[in-house]
Amino acid sequence: LPAVSSAAVHDPVLAPLLAARTPHEAASLLERLLLEHVQPVAQSVARLYRSRGLWARAPLDTDDAVATVLMRMTVALRDMAAGAGGAPIASLADYVAVATHNACHALLRAHAPARARLRARVRYVCTHDPQLTLRDDRPRGLLTGLADRVRPDALLGVRAARDRIT
Repeated sequence: LPAVSSAAVHDPVLAPLLAARTPHEAASLLERLLLEHVQPVAQSVARLYRSRGLWARAPLDTDDAVATVLMRMTVALRDMAAGAGGAPIASLADYVAVATHNACHALLRAHAPARARLRARVRYVCTHDPQLTLRDDRPRGLLTGLADRVRPDALLGVRAARDRIT
């Protein structure tokens, strides 16, 4: 699961769970949180992967990613409700979205490890060699090329793209 800033305050959506007085009440509130807040966000993020065609190259089911996130969030929220500590979650929706992205990427990496290694190596070379560039060209994704052949105005998003992927 993604790291959370320790200076943050808990999302107000989590307040009833954290204030639960009995284990039965906490379990009921946890189930409601998972069904009303966690699952819809996880499904919408996983749907993005399915709609982008990333799953077309890998015969995986995005439901696996959603199930993984639900399982991890169940454990994390149960521990939080029990007072086991951990960093506060400032935004449950953002937290779940990042966890779902990570789960989808993990499934893709597991399905095609050679592709994942190649992508990481190309990304490394393009961000460390001054003769090469890496730029974010939405909706096509990341593009690489020779730095001297790219217009200076096209490089404005390169630093942001490097920061996002490294």
